[in-house]
Amino acid sequence: MGEIRKPTKKELAKYIEENIDRAIENGWIVVYYQPVVRTLTGEVCGMEALARWIDPEYGLLAPDVFIGTLEESRQIHKLDSFMIRKICEDYDEKIRAGLPTVTVSFNLSRLDFHLCDIHSVIEESIAKFRVPREAVRIEITESTMETDEERMHDVIDKFVEKGLRVWMDDFGSGYSSLNVLKDYNFDTLKIDMVFLRKFDQRSKEIVKAIVDMAKRIGVHTLAEGVETKEHLDFLKSIGCEKAQGYYISKPLPKGECRNYLFSKGYKFEANNKRAYFHEIGKINLLSGAERQLPLSILEYDGEKARFMYANEGFMSTLLSLGMLSLSELEEEFEQGKTPLREKFESLLYKTEISNDAVTLSFMRNENFCYVKVSKIAEYAEGKAYLCSLQNLSADTLMSKNTKLSDITQDIIMIYERIELCDLDTGHIEWIVNNYQAKRNYEKIDLYESIQIFADEEIYREDRERYLEFADIDTIEERLQSSPTRSVSAPFRTHTTAGTYSWMLHTILYAGDLNQRKILFLYRKISNETIAMVHRDYIDVNSVPDPDKQNVISEEELWNTLKNSDAAAFFWKDTDRRFVGVSRPFLNYYGLRSEDELIGKTDEDMGWHVDPDKYKSDEEAVLKYGEQTYMVPGTCLCNGEIREILASKIPIYRDGEIIGLLGYFVDLTERKREDVKLKKVSSRDEKIGTLNFLGIVESLMQYRDAYELKGLDFAMFLFDIDRFRNFNRDYGIEWGNKLLAEVAKKIQEVLGVSGVCGRLSGGNFLVVRQFEKKSELKAFPDTIQKAVSEIREVEGIPCTVYFNHGQSIYSEARDLQRLFFFAEESLSTNKHKRR
Repeated sequence: MGEIRKPTKKELAKYIEENIDRAIENGWIVVYYQPVVRTLTGEVCGMEALARWIDPEYGLLAPDVFIGTLEESRQIHKLDSFMIRKICEDYDEKIRAGLPTVTVSFNLSRLDFHLCDIHSVIEESIAKFRVPREAVRIEITESTMETDEERMHDVIDKFVEKGLRVWMDDFGSGYSSLNVLKDYNFDTLKIDMVFLRKFDQRSKEIVKAIVDMAKRIGVHTLAEGVETKEHLDFLKSIGCEKAQGYYISKPLPKGECRNYLFSKGYKFEANNKRAYFHEIGKINLLSGAERQLPLSILEYDGEKARFMYANEGFMSTLLSLGMLSLSELEEEFEQGKTPLREKFESLLYKTEISNDAVTLSFMRNENFCYVKVSKIAEYAEGKAYLCSLQNLSADTLMSKNTKLSDITQDIIMIYERIELCDLDTGHIEWIVNNYQAKRNYEKIDLYESIQIFADEEIYREDRERYLEFADIDTIEERLQSSPTRSVSAPFRTHTTAGTYSWMLHTILYAGDLNQRKILFLYRKISNETIAMVHRDYIDVNSVPDPDKQNVISEEELWNTLKNSDAAAFFWKDTDRRFVGVSRPFLNYYGLRSEDELIGKTDEDMGWHVDPDKYKSDEEAVLKYGEQTYMVPGTCLCNGEIREILASKIPIYRDGEIIGLLGYFVDLTERKREDVKLKKVSSRDEKIGTLNFLGIVESLMQYRDAYELKGLDFAMFLFDIDRFRNFNRDYGIEWGNKLLAEVAKKIQEVLGVSGVCGRLSGGNFLVVRQFEKKSELKAFPDTIQKAVSEIREVEGIPCTVYFNHGQSIYSEARDLQRLFFFAEESLSTNKHKRR
């Protein structure tokens, strides 16, 4: 490079003006990256791209020098256009190398919007290198808005419409920050580093106020100029989401930056966490501080709990409960199935089926605690919850005389649910609700709630007994006649795991008998306790023997089959009278209960058009022990004659025939289903397009139309670029939803002019007829444009790019060759792009 000469300011300005094109062409302009970290996790979640001019004659030129000069000479758009292309090229390079990628932000000059079509420049670059729009962040300084307010409105709105997020850079450095914030659609504020230089209480309060204000209007926050750990800790404590500064790393070339971060132990945030933390970032933790709420953000993956954030109030509450750190609370989740963990897991489960915050009461070290939880966001590997925790026993307003006793502590910890019911008003109030039933019974009439609870939460064989136990009309008489003013009985009750467990249900008076208020409670009990205490309520033999837990009895098998939706079973006595039927049988004929047919014959019911056929079959079964299988016939059902296939076998006891067991299938319905299946079998059920079979059938029809009428057609193969990355980051289920959206867009373009099918993965095949080859030229771009309109799926931002190939039947004259030519074209186009 030789000896570097220091030029005058005027010489340097002239040199920059005259050599910007050479600098770009010869690689003197280098992109440096400065990392941005997520304050909650400490992971690298973004990069800011910064231009550096490393000149062979003058060495490293200061950015404020060459940027200012290029603006004065109206050439700044050359630098910014180069930066955009280079950023996209670097991003694509990382993807190909399998390196972690994060969002990248870059700054635009106010002159870019006058000197070039900056929107097209950005669109062309991200399209050329297949960069997801959601990975790009555009920074615009506050001063830019002051120059051309009306024009900038349109500029920013157009970026947002394209799926690009716009940040306001250097917020607070100008004189009209609040007006700018009010008038423009910004995603994020970059808080000017000037506020952190003098790190005193006054500057802290200003930054807190900015973060609070931004959260209240739905804008995210990033602070630059972070130079110390104290800076970073403070930003995390007030809910500022991201941080950037020399404490993390100075700007470095891409390779050096990556190596430096790895050497310092920094991890890169996974792509599938981007939308997750975007939702978490909307939470305003400072508003909770105003109300002095002890708040935390909990992340739970189904096994381990991790508190990403806790404010001072939350930590003080933990201290009052005898816990010195968050790690102690996290350890509660790692000590197996403790009562507190089970209750808390049940609480988190309740958030899945409730749009509102849910609550839990529990005892710890003789302190009555109250926790309120609401789900914030989720991704494939975990979920985040906002938690508030209060120690009500420590409240100065609660005197010692009103503190809960050890007995109350036992109640809170042991009972799954406690309801207070007012017999006069019919109102139900949950006191403790550590188990989530299918619905909120507080909002239902008392009589109705008991019936619904029995139907939905009590095991079938225990329901009748439960309704007698919970009968409101007789409960007061039973309570008053009881020496303990309470009644108890065991019932198998539904659990969150989908099974039924024995629970001891208790009803008792709450306070003064004249108030007519009662408590409904239930808790888990062991099988041994049931057998020992409640012999009058249940058959002790029905209690499972622990040594035979894996043995399935014939009775259990039969009851399962009888009560399932498997088939329409029926059984009759030797006089062909119905003795019982399965639930599907009742449903088929629209009967409410077995009482409508028990003791009757088919002829009594009148549902066979020709009863003699089945009558003779049944007599042969009962007299001679014959077995019939899938005998065709007809029956009357829902006002129509339906074809059925019936099978019957004899039932024996000690060698004697005592009746018959039969079942039937509806042939009419099956034929209807077969017609539906024939239509559906050619379609991809998950995506809604043709599947491989449907594609082949369609191609043969197009081929026949060509051979008979000369109607030529083209095949297009569309391959979603990097579709495997989508499945890897967001899961196969989400990937299928993306494919469905893509298929929808393709169908909208096609209309009735062609057919679309999915081959596998992210590969689509489109077939359409044409009259002139010129019709086909713009078709792939039209499809790409339509698909590029997809901005997000299930709340996750995404950008879809296609590779494509095509072939024409008149040139192939064979379906196999047609497909081969299309694949060859696809491969060639992929190679060209690379």
